[in-house]
Parts: sequence; C-alpha cells; structure tokens
Amino acid sequence: CLQGKTASGQFVRKGICATGRKEWFGKVAVLYQRLPDGRTGELIGIYEILDTGCKESVIDVWCEDLDECQKFMNRVYENGCKGKIFIQIIDADG
Repeated sequence: CLQGKTASGQFVRKGICATGRKEWFGKVAVLYQRLPDGRTGELIGIYEILDTGCKESVIDVWCEDLDECQKFMNRVYENGCKGKIFIQIIDADG
C-alpha cells in the first residue's frame, strides 16, 4: 500500500509487482493458485514486474489499500491453497 515510485521510475499503481529476480524486471507475471495436490488452480492475476527489492523467491503485489490486500490474500489462500503460487513469466512487447 506504500506510495511512491518503482525501480522503473513509474509511480505505483494497480497491476504491478516487485520481485528479487532482476532478470524478471520489465516482464509480466501471471499468477495462479497452487492447489494442495500440486496442480495449478485458478488465475489470481496478471502483473507487470516494475519494481525490485524483494527476496528472490517473493512476488510483492501492490495493492491500493488494506482491503484490496486482504482480497488478494484471500485469493491466494482459497480452495485449500497454503499461500503458494505458480508463476508464469512472459517476455513480450506491446
């Protein structure tokens, strides 16, 4: 929920995230639930990776306020998921 600029120089906004993997900077992360049996669950969201500063194994999704943060976390934990996700990284222009 913090305000300010990302490592890309853009201001924070809905639809962006941060990661510790510098090679993912500027790409798109598609996040899916990871079901308890290891299968891919429902789509959580699609985010531009425009910030850094996390641990390498972390995706930090920007949320407008605490209510939006709680909604996001509910998606990550619903259907018996335990907060683990699958990440698809897309390198595309346009």
